[in-house]
Amino acid sequence: TFVIKNKEITKILDCSVLYVEVSIKESFSDRISVGQEVKVRLQGGKQFFSAKIKEIRGKRTAETVFEYAAQSPPLKKDELLMVAELSNYKPYDIKSNFCNVGRRVEVVIDGGLFILGQN
Repeated sequence: TFVIKNKEITKILDCSVLYVEVSIKESFSDRISVGQEVKVRLQGGKQFFSAKIKEIRGKRTAETVFEYAAQSPPLKKDELLMVAELSNYKPYDIKSNFCNVGRRVEVVIDGGLFILGQN
């Protein structure tokens, strides 16, 4: 391919910090808050990882300042997007070459299974 000035050639995925994006019902919004701890498990996995809610946003908000490797889940009517940062997840200890980007996850809040989303 040709290299053109000021044109992106490729992107490098930094797996040192991972985020989970989950669409939630707006009616749950009073049960969660930014900074709250949640538990995350990759669907089909056994281990739970700690995560902290970084942002909660509606369908019509401006795009986040974060740039994610996977596309955000589409929001339906009466849904919000919850973004949580995994804190004790060590992607380089897991035998995959894609940092589990795009994987489905289960998010547990306050001890009860809450929602499904994507990593």
